[in-house]
Amino acid sequence: MVQLTHTHPSHLIAPAIHLTKEDAANVFGTEPTVEAIQSHARASLRKKFIDATVGISGANMAIAETGTIVLVTNEGNADLTTTLPPVHIALFGIDKLVATLDDAVAVLRMLPRSGTGQIMTSYVNWITGPSRSADIEQSLTIGVHGPRELHCVILDNGREKMLADPIFRDALTCIRCGACSNACPPFMAVSGHQFGHIYNGPIGLVLTPFHHGLESADLPNTLCVQCNACQEICPVDIPLPRQILEHRRNGRKSLRKRAVVGVWKRPELADRVLRAAAPFSGLVPGTPRLARSPYRDRVHDSEVDGEPLTIFASCLADRAWPESASALERIAAAAGFKVGFPKEQWCCGLIAANAGDFKTGARLSAQLAVALRDSKGLIVTPSASCFGAFTIDSPDWGPAPDQDLRARMRDSTRFVLQLLEANPGLVEPNRMSLKVAYHDSCQSLRQLGLKSEPRRAL
Repeated sequence: MVQLTHTHPSHLIAPAIHLTKEDAANVFGTEPTVEAIQSHARASLRKKFIDATVGISGANMAIAETGTIVLVTNEGNADLTTTLPPVHIALFGIDKLVATLDDAVAVLRMLPRSGTGQIMTSYVNWITGPSRSADIEQSLTIGVHGPRELHCVILDNGREKMLADPIFRDALTCIRCGACSNACPPFMAVSGHQFGHIYNGPIGLVLTPFHHGLESADLPNTLCVQCNACQEICPVDIPLPRQILEHRRNGRKSLRKRAVVGVWKRPELADRVLRAAAPFSGLVPGTPRLARSPYRDRVHDSEVDGEPLTIFASCLADRAWPESASALERIAAAAGFKVGFPKEQWCCGLIAANAGDFKTGARLSAQLAVALRDSKGLIVTPSASCFGAFTIDSPDWGPAPDQDLRARMRDSTRFVLQLLEANPGLVEPNRMSLKVAYHDSCQSLRQLGLKSEPRRAL
């Protein structure tokens, strides 16, 4: 159906999922019922399989130990393609090669579960050359049960280049289950025709530059929001977010993106721009509303002469959600900390790095390190994203910030929870019958692993 409608596949394992039964009926000229479409497809395709002189298939795995190719499907077309024509040609990339039968079985245990939620698919074919049969006189005959010839064509198409690159080689372990697409919020919003080129979804953003060039992935790459959902669900733990960012770094930067990063890396200029834009922010749908009074204008000199604590507000909390930084300040002061806020602090570099500008990300991270270097005691931030960027991601952008600073930084969730558990009388129990819906932020859940902690704190 995808070929007949001259469209691209919209999902790795369900390529025609974008077509309704009405669309399928229009393609085949039948009534728009599942039964009519199936009957027509069965009747029209069967003769084509019988009359074909060559059957071409892919392979989910190719076993070096035995020369076996493995096909995993939920419909019979692959069976007919590899059985009825006298010649079978299997095309697959070098990434489909596995060493042994045991390796193939390990992949087979993961693939149906991750792809369709099945223990096993309807069909699993193990094909080791043409069939070999012997009669009662033990005379060997080739190809009695199926094709007389099997030809394997192993494709490179950029895969060896990927194998030689330490950042991208893990992508070759992909088993093509499509789980990353099923978990990807932007993919679910726009579908595979927008979120990809030929290969779609998060893994498609990584593979496309090697198969079709960087320019083919430039626009789809901008849809990735770096939420880490794809790596979390990937059965072989491919670092897809990091690889997508690397392509973004190497790809074309739009004039608008260069302009925004150009302003952002100059704290004084960015401050003036944000203050001027604050009254008009939020008017464009989907954009955050900036606070007219950022946290840096609200921070109070600590009246407590206790253990020092520095707040790293992050540009997000400082400019868009200053209430979160103010709440953190009040909690820390109530626990007896002497709270400080170096006003030279700006951005951790995450915004620039997510735009593919690692150089500016490293520069901003270094600026933040300078602003915080004279601080004493703990450094606490209400932004899980910025905590992860400064303590975990920043070494990927350039020279790593001082290890002491990273070691002293805490995310506010763990910090508040530890305070509450160490000081049960710090806050009065909430006796109101409130029901709270808690939304896990991407980075706190997937990068920092904070799942029970915020709920325990609440």
